[in-house]
Amino acid sequence: LQAQAIAWDADGRIAAVGDTDQLLAQYPQARRIELPQATLVPGLIDAHGHVMGLGWALLQANLVGADSKDEALARLREFERTLAPDAWLVGSGWDQNDWPDKAFPTAADLDRAFPERPVWLERVDGHAGWANSAALKLAAAQEPRSEERFSRN
Repeated sequence: LQAQAIAWDADGRIAAVGDTDQLLAQYPQARRIELPQATLVPGLIDAHGHVMGLGWALLQANLVGADSKDEALARLREFERTLAPDAWLVGSGWDQNDWPDKAFPTAADLDRAFPERPVWLERVDGHAGWANSAALKLAAAQEPRSEERFSRN
């Protein structure tokens, strides 16, 4: 379905989208602009949007601002309740520099809370990961493809 008409307010924000007659009845004083055989699309003004990243983040446990390992684990337990029984628990945003001991977390920390469910968590800057033993075991079980090569830089 395509909308026939669009109305916007004085600030340029979309106020309504729908049928031409309906919008003309709703906004009788509106200025009418005809665009025959044309398609009107809203302008996208953000030239550097991480839309896929936003979508992915909305599907993960949010650990940004957790001020301790215990708080991060509590958030993970809460998020786990939304998951299917066989789903991985994935999250991001932890930063051990915000925690009292400033120590990197370990697989053992996650193993105590999530002994069976695979858990993978990305650090706030994306440069470190935190996984439990279930996740590491599944990752190690994958057969490498013959074309894979690892190099050191």
